[in-house]
Amino acid sequence: QLVVLTFQGMLLVLIFEPDEHLDAKLLESVRQTCTRPSGDGLSLPELRPAIARQHAEVAEKEDEFRFVYYNHANHSLKLSYKPPVSRGFLQGGRAAQWGPKPDERTILCPLHEALNNRQAAFREVSYLSA
Repeated sequence: QLVVLTFQGMLLVLIFEPDEHLDAKLLESVRQTCTRPSGDGLSLPELRPAIARQHAEVAEKEDEFRFVYYNHANHSLKLSYKPPVSRGFLQGGRAAQWGPKPDERTILCPLHEALNNRQAAFREVSYLSA
């Protein structure tokens, strides 16, 4: 049985044996135990700062790879991108960069032309920047 506890933007997923009897009293006891500071650093309120910091380090980084998608129906290119606002773990938002980066712009026109060329019939194009 799967039980999910939400606490201040975090999800704690608990897995119980299939034959375990779960009732409201037991689940409330689990909630209270997990959300009450324990002094050992293992309760959700005590873990929250470390989880938030680690999440921010990973979630707010620029993607290592960016992908270009070609739409054969309308002959358009689409770049992989971040959403308009990147949300940190329980923090505010920040504006994300839209569109191609300056060093990507120089290859997009020739790439679009190559992908749009029906005689060449490119299926995949690889580009490695220095």
